Amino acid sequence: MADGRSNQRPGVDVQRRRILDAAVERFARKGSAAVSIAELCRAAEVSRPTFYRCFADKEAVLAALYEEAVQAPMRLGLAELTAAKRGGRAVFDEVLDALFARPVHLEFLFAESRDRSSAAHRIVQQAHDDAVDAIRAWQKSQGAPVLSRTALRALMVAWQWMAAEHAHRGDEAIDEVRDAAWELARLTFLR
Repeated sequence: MADGRSNQRPGVDVQRRRILDAAVERFARKGSAAVSIAELCRAAEVSRPTFYRCFADKEAVLAALYEEAVQAPMRLGLAELTAAKRGGRAVFDEVLDALFARPVHLEFLFAESRDRSSAAHRIVQQAHDDAVDAIRAWQKSQGAPVLSRTALRALMVAWQWMAAEHAHRGDEAIDEVRDAAWELARLTFLR
């Protein structure tokens, strides 16, 4: 006779994924501010203690979504480009493909990043600062002109807008967005 202890609970990674998937769907529809942790728990079918075992708070959920949808591909692309491991356009296209793989993430993160009171705004601003620092260090190491922080941040906002535009318009815009993003990069860095 089974006593219930033989049923294994999903691991933390599985539970995190369930919470993240539930968050994307709800944040995209309602905005993160309008979604409570209780609602996330119900949607992900996890308990509140499980939520807190996986994430410190709702801002940590937003940070994890931004990390997987934007930061991880961008960090990898920057590392490839700044280490001159491979050609620029190929790496750039791979980064864009990784970004485009999660269009719903991009759309709601872009929308929320414009709201200065949103946690997404702080997360995106910090990510832009980190990328600016990496690009400026690379430019300096190459003996290239070092662009201003403001110019680089504007470039990142333009790329962010292009990615969100693709998310909004769908696959018919992918080549246009990819070419425009590369054109901006080329004009900025390969002058």
